[in-house]
This record gives sequence, C-alpha cells and structure tokens, in this order.
Amino acid sequence: MRKVGWICFALIFSKGAVFAQRSFQIDVSNKSRSYLVTSSNSIDLFNQPLVIVLHEKDHLNTAFGSEKEWRSVSKPVLIAFPMVSGRDWDCNDKSTDSLFVSMLIVHLQNQFRVNRHSILLVGSENSFCLVQKIKNQIGSGHIKTTQLSLGFRQPAIVYAIDEWVNALDLSIEKNPLRPRKSRVDSILTAGFSSVDSIKLHSWHKRRTLSVSTGGFYFLPNAIAPTDYTTYINVANSNSYLSFQYSSWGSDSLAFFLDVGLLGIPQKQDINLAGGTASVTVGGGLLSTFVGGFKYAFYRHKARPYVAFGAGPMSMIIFGGKFEAGNMAAFGPSDGGPPPSSSNLKMASRLNMIAIIESGMDLRLSKRFYTSFNIRYSHSGSFENAGGINSVRAIGANVAIGFILGANKEVE
Repeated sequence: MRKVGWICFALIFSKGAVFAQRSFQIDVSNKSRSYLVTSSNSIDLFNQPLVIVLHEKDHLNTAFGSEKEWRSVSKPVLIAFPMVSGRDWDCNDKSTDSLFVSMLIVHLQNQFRVNRHSILLVGSENSFCLVQKIKNQIGSGHIKTTQLSLGFRQPAIVYAIDEWVNALDLSIEKNPLRPRKSRVDSILTAGFSSVDSIKLHSWHKRRTLSVSTGGFYFLPNAIAPTDYTTYINVANSNSYLSFQYSSWGSDSLAFFLDVGLLGIPQKQDINLAGGTASVTVGGGLLSTFVGGFKYAFYRHKARPYVAFGAGPMSMIIFGGKFEAGNMAAFGPSDGGPPPSSSNLKMASRLNMIAIIESGMDLRLSKRFYTSFNIRYSHSGSFENAGGINSVRAIGANVAIGFILGANKEVE
C-alpha cells in the first residue's frame, strides 16, 4: 500500500510539467464539446486574427500536421480546431454544430482577446454548408470563409491563411484588453503537441485496465457469533485487491467489470492447556465478480465519478482445531482417506453482491491514471461461516491504471 502511494506521488509530479494545456471544453446544450488551439506566433497572442478549421472526421492529425509548420504562416494568427462529434459537420436545424461554432467564437474572444473583426472559417465541401450558415447569421458579416478540397492537409490551410491574413487591415482594433500573461504561457509552451494535449483529456472510446489495493472493513451488522466449525474469523481480514476493465462509451459513461479478492490469511495457532497442545489452523478466499456502470461528472485531468454494480460473490474457507498428538485428525500415515472424525472442515458460500462506489480519477498522462475511491459492498444474508452472515463492508482503495486506445481520434 505504501509503495503504491509513492508510485502515484512520483508519477503525478514527474508528469505535471510535461503537458501544457492546449485543449479546452465548452458546454453546448448540456454536452461537453472540445477544441484545441495553436498559434503561428509563440511570443504574443492577444489581438491576433482568428482562424477556425472545421476538419473532416478522423482527419485531425493530417489537418493539424506539425506544430512547427504553423510558424511558417507569414503573420501572427490564433488557430482553433473544434472537434466534430458526429459523422461529419451538420448544418441541419436539429444539429448543435452551428451553435457550437458560434459559441466557440465568443469563447475565444473572451479567453484570448482575438481580433473580433478578423475571423476566417476554413472547411471542405462536407462542412461548407455549416460555414455558410454561420456566416449568414446576424452580426457575422465580417467573417470570411475559405473552401478547401476534401481531405485537406496542413499545407493547404497554411496557404489559405497566408492569402487571407496578408490582405487584412489589422489596425482596426488598436487597444484590445490584454489577457493575463499566465494564460498565454499556458497555451504556447513550446515543444508539446496540441493533439496529445486534447487526447490527454479525452476518455471517449477508451478502454482502461487497472489494479487497486486497499482496506476492506466489515460493518457490525455483518458479523455473527464465533464460528466453531472452521475457527476462522473472516471479519479480521482487511487486505483487498481488485482488477478492473472499463470501456468508455463517452467521456462520462463507462461499463466496467471488476474482480475483487479478499485474502483470508492462513493461520496456525498453538495453545497450551493442561499440558496439552491445541492447534488451530485455517485460511480461505472471498472473491467477487461485479459488472456495472460508471458516471464521471466532467472531463478534466482530475474528475469525480460514481459507480454502481452487481454480481456473484463466492467465499471458501477451511479450518479446524485438534490436539497436537492426534494425527488421526488428518488421516492415517498410509495415505488413505481421513476418518469421519477429522476436525479440519471446509465451508463455502455463494451469494449476490451489489456495490456503490464514489471516487476520483486523476489523469497522469495520455496513457496512465490513478484513482482513489470509497466503496460500499452489500450481499444477501447466508448461514454463518467464518464469523460473518453477510458481506456488508466499507472499502477504501487506490488504483493505478493503463489507458488502451489513447491515440484514437477525439471528439
């Protein structure tokens, strides 16, 4: 447990300086929509023209290209890449894409103080109906548009920006409100990939594998009178280990499968009474197999979540007490079957168990995360075994996880 804590501590502070935030989210009709930003000028950002690129589905990497190549644009501009959520950009009235782009323009003006009179929308044939719809909105006559060929790449965007920005009169807004320097620095820290930055925040279509460890503590209403069959006290076992697989269908909702193991340590106690040695032995395992759903409340590096699940629970224990000189308790020396009077007994219980969990995921990097949670486990009642008649317990755990498919396209 202590070793896992030190690993988490080291990863948090070693990764914290590696990722500069270039990806952001805004809420559009109760749905989180993402965008990333870059600039052709890493020295100063305020009062720059704004370019919004409506790249095609699954073409973010080819449209964004290399961070270094944006420096070849002849004049400073801020470039934003909003993420498409459906099959492609949709200008249908039922779609929220036009609202998203309109809100994005306002958001960028407020956050980065771009030149509100110099805005260029770039799209292909697939997205140009949306481009035109936004341009035709009241108060959007100053927005310029450029249509590129299908599957356009970074060089075509650079060329289109150069043509547009060289024809601009950039003296319109002489005294814009300058943003805080810290915001400029946080976006334009040189040497880090914007595409990786937004993937650092995305959970959509990702799968995760994690291992967790912690304490498992039975509540008083689960503890029964002493079990004199196996002489095992399960309630004294607190060391818990679990393995979990999660599949995120969106940034907020995931299905998970969890295998939990509560080891019941082997015991061997020797008591002397009246000159006779009495030996008590035993051990066992309590295991759970739970499937359920997780819901995360928002998408950031650190985000709280709740989880609900249910599945089968199995407990197998063995133990007994015998006199040290009574070897017949284990059977004859010739290897034959033990006599019916053997004091070494086994008990097993099978029941259903449900869990409620609350915790927080902390994204350490694009592929690794840690998690902290508190879980309540509740099973149905069963016949006393190992000094318990149900599993009703509180658990506190810490986990380390690996993210599969971290390089998938983001939305």
